[in-house]
Order: sequence, then C-alpha cells, then structure tokens
Amino acid sequence: MDITYYKKPWRHAVIDNFFSEDLLNHISKLEKPDVTKRVQRFKDELVSEYFQNALDQQGKNHYLEFNHMQPHTEYQIHDEAPSKKLSVVVYISPEISDGTYVYTGSRKLSFVKEIAWKVNRAFIFKGIQGVTWHSFANKQDLPRLTINYFATD
Repeated sequence: MDITYYKKPWRHAVIDNFFSEDLLNHISKLEKPDVTKRVQRFKDELVSEYFQNALDQQGKNHYLEFNHMQPHTEYQIHDEAPSKKLSVVVYISPEISDGTYVYTGSRKLSFVKEIAWKVNRAFIFKGIQGVTWHSFANKQDLPRLTINYFATD
C-alpha cells in the first residue's frame, strides 16, 4: 500500500494498491451488483475483515456497498451523513474513469481537486457535516464501479 495524507481542503488520504492481488481476484468473483441499482449493499467476510484490519476498525459497526454508476451521469455535491464515521471509496473498474471531486462548499465554484481514478485506489476521509463536500461522476462510456466501506455509529 502506498499512502499519501492531505490536509486541504480537508483531511483525507489516498492509498494506491489498497487491496492485495488475491483480494482483488476474490472481489472480481463476487456476485456483481444489479446494474439497475446505483448502490447495493453486500456482505463478504473476507472483504469486511480486510477493511477492518487495514483501517484499525476491528469490532466497529460498518457496511459495504457496491456503487455502480452508469455512463455519462453524475452525483451531486454533498457532505457526509452524520452516521458515517469513516468513509472509504475504492475504485474497482473500468481501467479509465472519473474519480471523486472535492470542494470547500456545496457549489461547483468551490471545486478544489479531483481524486483521480486509478484501479485499486482508496480515498479515505472522516465525514464532517458542512466540511467534507464531495461529488463523483462517470463521464466515460463504461459503467464505473467502486466498493465503499462505511464505519458507523
């Protein structure tokens, strides 16, 4: 894992090579999400344990989801729900897509940067209402798939 920490516009980390090759292979064999649903929760003991161990979250309440975004769509700028204590987005497929956009506020004019898309890159942050503004999009021709981990209350 290659980790970089950032303080601006708010604290977050980016980790390349987040999953091992074996775990990526395991994930590729999981039942794929229903493409008619953008978000689909799932359970997998191996994936859950990996997140909990890698992020020192053993025993914490959490859930996993596939986020399947159709081509040429975008999700609005939002801050994180108060129940999400730690948010992790891992880019899965395709090889080329769009990442996550971070902002200082709730409007497009407050754009700061993109967490660029790279397969097996994790974007991690602790959500703070009114602070951790972000959005995501898929401007490409292929569906965009991420695995999201959320530690909760």
